[in-house]
Amino acid sequence: EEGDLKVFKARLEALRVAADEPSSMTAIDAAVKHFQDEDAKLFASVKSGDRTATAALVSGTVDEAADGVTSAIGAYIERANRERAAADKRFAGAKAQATRDTLIIGALALLVALALAFALARHLTRRLRALSRAAEALAEGDVDHELAVEGRDEVGRTAAALASMVD
Repeated sequence: EEGDLKVFKARLEALRVAADEPSSMTAIDAAVKHFQDEDAKLFASVKSGDRTATAALVSGTVDEAADGVTSAIGAYIERANRERAAADKRFAGAKAQATRDTLIIGALALLVALALAFALARHLTRRLRALSRAAEALAEGDVDHELAVEGRDEVGRTAAALASMVD
């Protein structure tokens, strides 16, 4: 086989392997088959030495068959490009949705974290204020002030130490 024909067949086979659906190659295969049939007629005409028939084939049916192969491949490429564009559009939509979902989840997580931080700060502030009031009352000589701060953390241990000073 000639070099160009060998390259064409190799690329056609690679296209066939890469095709998503075997039916997508039907038009190309039919056009190639038609071209091969016309090429066989041309070869027979050249072999017989009939220059008039050869010229008629080259400028007529063989040329049309070659154009048919080109058109079939062009149609395949256009279809593949449309499918790729549609896939790109679907991907972009999915990416945008994932980004929105991530931002919403992040915002919700931030709100929950802020609510928890506020609740914790409020809880600690109440305990520290109670401890501060008890210390101020003790400083003023009020040993009967009731200290209602409990816990095993630093605030609770400080309240226990203050209570033991009063006792």
